[in-house]
Amino acid sequence: MPAPIWRGTTLRYRCPSIRLPRRDRAELFGDADDFPRKDRRQMNAPKTYDDITALWQSWCDARGASGQGDPAVALKHVLAERRIPAGLADLRRALALCGPVATIDRQGFIDAILPVVAAPALRLEHAFAYFGATDAELPVERVRDVLGHLFHDGDMLDAMLADLDANGDRCVTFDDFLEFYPEKAAAEPDGVAVSAPLSQAAVAAPRPVSRAHFGDVATSPLQMQTGFFRLLQGAAYRTFRESYSANSESHLRARDLPYTVSDFAVFVRAATEFYLSLGLVEGDRAVAEFHRLVALVEAQHQSLCVRIATWDKVAKTDAMLAAEAVLEGELAALADHRERFAEAVEYLLALRAHRISPTEVRADSLTRHEMDRLRHGELNAEHGHVAPRGGRARPGPYHDSWSPVVLAAGEPRAAGTIMPVAFWYDDFMPQLLLCVSILTDADLDAETSCAELELDAWHAGYAGLGAFDRYGTDLRDGFAACPVRVKLALRQAWRLSEHYLNSLQKRRERAEFGRETGYLSQYVSFIDLHLGRTDVADAEMRISFPYFIGPAVWCLLHTAANLVEDMSGAAKSAAVDRFKAFFRAFATMYPCPYCRYHLNRYVVRNREVNFYPVEFLLLGQREDRDWFDISLDDRLATISADKSGSFALFVWKLHNAVSSSIARTEEWYHREEHPLYTTRFWPGLDTEIARMRSSGIEQMPVGRLAAIYGVIKPSVELATLRDEIQLALHGEKATGLDAITARAADCVSRLETAMTEADLLRQTYVFDSTKFDPPPHISEQEESYARSGYYVER
Repeated sequence: MPAPIWRGTTLRYRCPSIRLPRRDRAELFGDADDFPRKDRRQMNAPKTYDDITALWQSWCDARGASGQGDPAVALKHVLAERRIPAGLADLRRALALCGPVATIDRQGFIDAILPVVAAPALRLEHAFAYFGATDAELPVERVRDVLGHLFHDGDMLDAMLADLDANGDRCVTFDDFLEFYPEKAAAEPDGVAVSAPLSQAAVAAPRPVSRAHFGDVATSPLQMQTGFFRLLQGAAYRTFRESYSANSESHLRARDLPYTVSDFAVFVRAATEFYLSLGLVEGDRAVAEFHRLVALVEAQHQSLCVRIATWDKVAKTDAMLAAEAVLEGELAALADHRERFAEAVEYLLALRAHRISPTEVRADSLTRHEMDRLRHGELNAEHGHVAPRGGRARPGPYHDSWSPVVLAAGEPRAAGTIMPVAFWYDDFMPQLLLCVSILTDADLDAETSCAELELDAWHAGYAGLGAFDRYGTDLRDGFAACPVRVKLALRQAWRLSEHYLNSLQKRRERAEFGRETGYLSQYVSFIDLHLGRTDVADAEMRISFPYFIGPAVWCLLHTAANLVEDMSGAAKSAAVDRFKAFFRAFATMYPCPYCRYHLNRYVVRNREVNFYPVEFLLLGQREDRDWFDISLDDRLATISADKSGSFALFVWKLHNAVSSSIARTEEWYHREEHPLYTTRFWPGLDTEIARMRSSGIEQMPVGRLAAIYGVIKPSVELATLRDEIQLALHGEKATGLDAITARAADCVSRLETAMTEADLLRQTYVFDSTKFDPPPHISEQEESYARSGYYVER
């Protein structure tokens, strides 16, 4: 086994002793039939250091034969010959850790590539070797010194290390690592208040007015319904069983940011009230269906609180007892500590790949570049695609089961913190689908009076056109056996999904995460059982894929801002207030675990000054606070019904800030090396030119060109000021920061004026109540553009 990359550490060696029986390595890491479906690919993975060394030698030979070819491609070919799966982007990132290709040595190659391709046992051995040889005995204190930078809860860390140290001699061995490592490592899955009626606006929400727009970019009613639906269904999926945000330092669970039932109830009410304030839904009976959705959720929240308070007296079914047993198991410290230990193993592998010795570890040792590799592993665990299941899983045991949930953040998990799975299938999802399928009382009548013959005719028509043959085979094959109420929900679900499943955004998905595959029940929660699938139970949902959730939500936010800007008086004030309540709840419930963490811990807190546009860095800055110490409420306070354009500009600044700093694992999704201002800043000439060329348009209207240029001029000046701000912040004293920010504030004002006068936000995200969304058509040129790195949807 290769020696560690550092020397001089003091280790003791344990004499042979009698130990309690431990799991055999084959038992721990399994034969092929013992592996979960997603882990069987690892059966061809390297299992020894000799295997990795052989890869190193073959890679060197391949590079020599290919001359100046891409080293990552050469390694990809070497792995393919051995049937070892690995993404090209992952290999590129791993090799980048080693420095210039010509200087990569065997040890550097092993440290970087082993975490990406090796079998579980070898990865665990390599993690232990971070401290020393596998026959060494490590003082617990040495392990604690390193892991203390990952886990900030000292009591938890001490308890975990006590469990790891099986015989209590304050030393751990590789055998301890093997014994303590969970058989299935942790992965991202995945007081009672009486319900109140929805808040009533001081005046009725005004009916939206359609305006002129540039090209075919107006927002349709269906797009607004889709954005609202994806937000709520995603939040429900994250809430219906215990789930957490993902820490964007390690991309493992952030247990201090759970998805809770209490937050979900607040979110559903706030989101619904804001949506209704936009004036999209007309008619008392149609609006009442949204009231019913909120009441359903709040009643379940109330039932959960009562169940917890009276658990000893509650009559319990076998399904409830089974869920409680799961909860008790989750509450058990040992199970929790094993999961934390699995996270620690990933951390040690990352440190070793970065060649950071135990004595050099700091809280910020891992850069954001390393997040991509860890994130890829967690995304692959959650979003692996699967073939259709055999047989038909009609609503049965899983439908009748109960799931452990989290009631509130920061509170101990109490007995009885479980919810019925049937609620989400039978009550919540059918009601949500109905709400997002209606805008008027007439729509409601049409949906609720739909006969089975009409539904069957709809399905037969689509099936005859082959609409379900690529991404809807579950709907194609399972529809006929469903009852009428389910058929109606499935038709509503397809209406909300067919444009994505046949869109450029779907084609942007990573190939290894299922770009060429997909089922309706993977994109719409809580319909899978009706179609003979188990995607929810198996955590195979794709509802938080960035291209599925992101564009739909941004469209909703931008268009909503324009609708509110067109209001006046009490209606506008009420809508602004409801947006602020919605956005506070939005931060607790955004369905993408990584995005939610990034929003709360980075974007809102100005943690990435080197990425964000200056107009966002200063958004909400108060004179009585340090520079860039800005809270979410400070930022929301900049939106005022009395200040025209403030709502639309808020969403625009937030969108550019997020776009400037997000990192994804796709090879083509990168930050610009030398952007004029910030990466993916909108509007931009390069992205506009690429968008128009993809549509076969070779001439840009002079007015639009002038509008974009008018915004670019002050943004380039802000780019220079941002560099000055960073220099001032990183100096020993923030000398001159007041003067710099004063100049920046003046420039931001000119940028806002240019953006407002250009009217680009209104033209691009204007609401058109008459717009019909035709079936999408994708050309080869458009698909290439979608993965060019310059893609913008509008």
